[in-house]
Amino acid sequence: MVALLLVVALPRWTSVLGSRRRSTSSQPDLGEIAGLLSVGLHGGLSLTGALAATAAALDPGTADAIRLLLRSAQISGLREALLHAPDPLGPLTRRLAESERTGAPLIATLDAFAREQAAASHARVVERARALPVRLTIPLTLLILPGSVLALVGPTVVDLLGQALAP
Repeated sequence: MVALLLVVALPRWTSVLGSRRRSTSSQPDLGEIAGLLSVGLHGGLSLTGALAATAAALDPGTADAIRLLLRSAQISGLREALLHAPDPLGPLTRRLAESERTGAPLIATLDAFAREQAAASHARVVERARALPVRLTIPLTLLILPGSVLALVGPTVVDLLGQALAP
């Protein structure tokens, strides 16, 4: 019965894990992007130079979004491009546009944004960890409980059957 359960459940489990990896990898890590931008700004680059250096260091999907932002900045200006950036980069670029508008230091803005992203990521991980006991109740019941019952009651049943069948 356990083998049948594993044969049925294993393909479904691997497909669910694969789809989660694909869905999480399609979203850029804004905290990582903010950290890379901060390193570029600390190194003396302008914001556009830091954006270009960050695009060179990231995966192609995220780098294309940053390059599109840079092309838009050449046409309409950096602040307008930051305000109207594509959605995956939106929260970060809007924060940068607000920082440019108010004259706040970009490095401090990026560092604060990276800390907020790290705290949000940590909160998501903690929330998933707290939900784990509830999610493990069914596998625990189906896989461990039958084996432990068999280990506890099995010797008694074998002994009783041996006494009943003995001449």
